[in-house]
Amino acid sequence: APPPAAAAAPGGGGGGEAGGAGGGGEAPGGEGGGGGGKAGKKAKAASRAVVIEVNTRNKRKHITVVKGLEGFEVDLAAAAKAFGKKFACGSALQRGKGGQQDQIEIQGDAADALPAFIASKHKIALSDIFVVVDGKKVPASELGA
Repeated sequence: APPPAAAAAPGGGGGGEAGGAGGGGEAPGGEGGGGGGKAGKKAKAASRAVVIEVNTRNKRKHITVVKGLEGFEVDLAAAAKAFGKKFACGSALQRGKGGQQDQIEIQGDAADALPAFIASKHKIALSDIFVVVDGKKVPASELGA
């Protein structure tokens, strides 16, 4: 009996009862997807941190990358525009590709003043903002001290 049912499921329209059994088979799979949603919640809870990193390009030019603002319900496009105005430079929202998160790229090294600006403008605690220094994530609250 299992091989014919398996053969009927891919056909889709092989028989009303077989299609219904196939649909019943998919419903528990949907519940399994709900379990995957729980894993997503864990990942989102863990990602409730803003990470600021400075990348070097062409040996002397710098790009400051801000990740994790979406976890705090921040409008990323508006934030990118505000960063560009505040630091008088180019700033752009880069949409994540291939499962990566969205990020804001700011031209120049703005890592020193950026944590305080994010904290004041978007009401995010400095303890939730991290700056990558020498490859290590350091809380912004420790940098100001």
